[in-house]
Formats: sequence, C-alpha cells, structure tokens
Amino acid sequence: MKKKPNIVIYASHDSGRHISPYGVKTVQTPNAAQFAKRSVLFRNAFCTAPQCSPSRASLFTGRYPHSAGLSGLARRSTGFTLADPSQHLSQRLKKNGYTTALFGIAHETFGGGSPQEHLDALGFDFVKFNGPASSLTDAFEGWLINRNTDHPFYAQITPSETHRNFGDPESSLGVTCPEYLEESEEILDDIARFQGDIKKWDEGLGRILSLLQEHGLTEETIVIVTTDHGIPYPRAKASLYDAGIEIMLMVYVPSLTEEGKVEDALISNVDILPTILDAIGIKSDTQLDGQSFWPLLTGNEYTPNEYVFSGRTFHTQYDPMRSIRTDRFKYIRNFEAVWPDWFYSETSGALQPHLSIHGVKESEAIIKAMSPKTRPREELYDLTSDPMEMSNLAGDAAFETKRKELSDKLYHWMVDTEDPLLKGPIGSPVFYDRIADLSAE
Repeated sequence: MKKKPNIVIYASHDSGRHISPYGVKTVQTPNAAQFAKRSVLFRNAFCTAPQCSPSRASLFTGRYPHSAGLSGLARRSTGFTLADPSQHLSQRLKKNGYTTALFGIAHETFGGGSPQEHLDALGFDFVKFNGPASSLTDAFEGWLINRNTDHPFYAQITPSETHRNFGDPESSLGVTCPEYLEESEEILDDIARFQGDIKKWDEGLGRILSLLQEHGLTEETIVIVTTDHGIPYPRAKASLYDAGIEIMLMVYVPSLTEEGKVEDALISNVDILPTILDAIGIKSDTQLDGQSFWPLLTGNEYTPNEYVFSGRTFHTQYDPMRSIRTDRFKYIRNFEAVWPDWFYSETSGALQPHLSIHGVKESEAIIKAMSPKTRPREELYDLTSDPMEMSNLAGDAAFETKRKELSDKLYHWMVDTEDPLLKGPIGSPVFYDRIADLSAE
C-alpha cells in the first residue's frame, strides 16, 4: 500500500464468538469462514464492558468506558455520552485526510439535540443511520461509487443484527446451546432465531467483501470484523464471565496478513484504535488506555498483555463490578450485593426474575441460569479447569495468593484509570443534573 489504507470496521451486536470460525458448527457463516482463512483470527479477544455503548466507547476511542465518559448506555434517559467526541476514531481519521462514513447505529454518544447533531460530533461525512445488513450494504455500495476517491476512506458498518428482536429461525444445521444454559424448548427456539440473524449478518459481510473486490479496493483496505460483547443470554451479556466479555476479532491487512493465522495473545478491544493509528502512522494527541498490537500483525517485537480488564456499571440497572483476566484466571469484584436481574414483586411478595436484558421467555431454565439472588463480594475462577466459571475459588485457601495478587492488580488499575467507583456509588449524569436543579431552587 503506497498511500494510507482505507479502513472498514464491520461490528455486530451481541454476537460474542458464536460463528463458525470459532468452532460453532450450527451457524451459517460461510463468509466469515472464508474471511478467517485470509485474516488473523484472535482467539483470546475480550471487550472492556459486556454491554453496547461502554464497549463501543473503548473500540472507537481506545479508552476504558469510565475514562471515555460512558459508564452506561448512551441514551436520553440517563445522559451518558462520550466526554470528548473528538477522540472518536472517525474524528481522528477525518482530521488526517480520511473521508468518513457511518452505516448503522452509532451508540457511542448522545447529544442533547437531534440525532444528526450527535452524529456530526463524531465526524462522519456521510450517514446511513441504522438498519439491517442488507440495507446498509446497499447504501455502502452507492457510497463507494460516488465517494471522493482522492482521499482514503473510513467506513464504520454496524448493522442491527444480532440485537434483539430476532427474525426468522435458522436451524438447518442444528442449534448450539451454550454449556452454561440448560436446554429447553424456549431456549432452543430463541437461539435458532439468534442464528437466523447471524446468517443475515454474515451475508452482509460477504457483500462488503465482494464490493471491495469489485471496486479494486481489497488490496488497499484494512478490514476488521468484530462485535461489541457476548451473546444475549444469562451469564453472558451484561456479565463479566467470559461468555459476556468474549468477542470475535478478525483482522485483514493487505500484503501483511499471514493467511489463516490464529493468534492466542490476550487482546482487549481497547487495543483496536491504537492499532489502527499505528497502522497508518498517526500519533495520538491524547492519552490512550489500549496497547497497539500492530507489531504483532507485522511480525515485529510485541509484548503481549498480561491482563485484560473489564467492568460494568450501568445497563438497565446500576450494577457495578470490575474484573481482571489472565490467560488462566479470572477475578471479579462485585460492588453491590443484590443481583439486579431480580426485583421485588408486590404481587407475589418475593424476588422475581427481571428479564429485560435478555428478552427470552421466562422459564425454569432461564431463572436457574440467572444464578443466585445476591452476589458474593469476590469471585475467582481457574479457567483451565473451570471454563464455565461455576466454582468460585475466592474462599479457597489454596488460591489465596492468586486472589490477593489479582485483587491488588485490579485495584491499582482502577487507581491508574481514575475509576470513579473508588470514590463511592456512581449516579447517572441525569441524576446529578437533578441534584443540581434541586440545589438551585
């Protein structure tokens, strides 16, 4: 590549690693399978947060969610938004001569004005807002034909698949139910519909790759295929277990990628933006939390991450927790005792399951999967012997040294990143606005 490469990021919702290149044999993802054969597939990639906006904040800013201003979903009701939209990848690339385009939803920021105002703040020259992969790839084709070819381009393509509500089921190859869920008719039907959306997402990937080939852009374009967090089921999305923070990550770099390479290094999605800047020779003028893995892609000296960090503060409820993961161990610190997936029912006079995060029909299997009604202070798992994270070793004397080591590392990470949770419970920005309004009366 003689000039700066084009950049395409194709990022799904809630997909985890539920595609065939990661060993799921019942999903129809032939395009992802072909892409994996000519890209680098990262087998141990994780996100910084198991929900949409905070994770995408890390993907597109290279900062941890609380550093970027997104401790919760970017929405009017809570007021969370990027603290500085100029740190968004689109803004950074636009300032360095790129034409920028968004195809899909940008859930990284929220402005007080119109949706267009907050999209403008992110630095997109062209926007096709939201929609399924089929309509977004149609828009991408038209934009490719009419774009200014004097500049390299950045295309951020984020289709509505595989976010709920799912469409038609796809079970021609069977249905893969995660080991941490108990099979039931409701769950298998739901996962079949989830697989149907994955198939549509994969068709979108195939169309994008074909369009790049048709327009002679394949050897001029870095393509990154990823997702925001784990799949939308209990013990996955919105949790810090591996099923909640594991992500697919496949990267194609023209003329450099060793075809079909599988990489086992620990990677966080906070590392992706620094890698892109490194690839195109742009130095960041602001602090970044992630570490570029460009040297790993180019065969140069690279010091792998020893730890990856994740956290959750808000989703549909306040539920603060933080985690640290090594290649073998996971340590989780829970900062609230009550599991917010449960609520007190005045009708029954007891705690009942709150299923708004997952959207599947209430069943005994789902309720069981939601685990206890309260959380322990600490959780420690040996991922080698217990990959489903079912046996908490935090109170086991044989693992006390490891528990203390990871607890200390997590604390120092929170200090280094100025995690506001260290100062006490966190309110949403809207909460603080209301307090300010009260004091002004």
